[in-house]
Amino acid sequence: MASNYSNKRKCLSFDTKLKLIEEVEKGTKSKAELCREHGIAQSSLSTILKDKDKIRAAVNQGTRQLKKQRTSTYPDVDKALLIWFQQARSMYVPISGPILIEKGEQLAQELGHTDCKLSGGWLDRFKQRHGIVFKTMSGEAASAKDIDTSEWEATLQKILEDYNPRDIFNADETGLF
Repeated sequence: MASNYSNKRKCLSFDTKLKLIEEVEKGTKSKAELCREHGIAQSSLSTILKDKDKIRAAVNQGTRQLKKQRTSTYPDVDKALLIWFQQARSMYVPISGPILIEKGEQLAQELGHTDCKLSGGWLDRFKQRHGIVFKTMSGEAASAKDIDTSEWEATLQKILEDYNPRDIFNADETGLF
């Protein structure tokens, strides 16, 4: 009997693989039905099921749309940098690519990788592995901190007494040149 899947290699995203795993675990459809629907061989489905823990971990890391999980040459540096990045972002610290590369190289040195040299390509793969997108953090939400400002408000009022109201500006979103 001829098989219904194409001989052309098919690469599924982690999201699709996770859906396949969940459907097999629910038991609503047979494995053969799932293979026909997705155009994959039963051996491919078996491999997906065998690697289900790795697939779930990849999805939890934010790599839903990726088709391959690429690992870092220095996984300890990768993990340490991701933790640092998450902590910095939680405090609304603006982080750019060069800052990430520099911090990554610093962490590599601290972890004993003296030959580690990070590049723009490494940065692209790091961002892709962890689903990082550099977005602009601006406005009140990015600059607000939970501190008592009553003392500063009184000081500011004294400073502003000497100025005409038309000479006072809000420079919240003003760039310096």
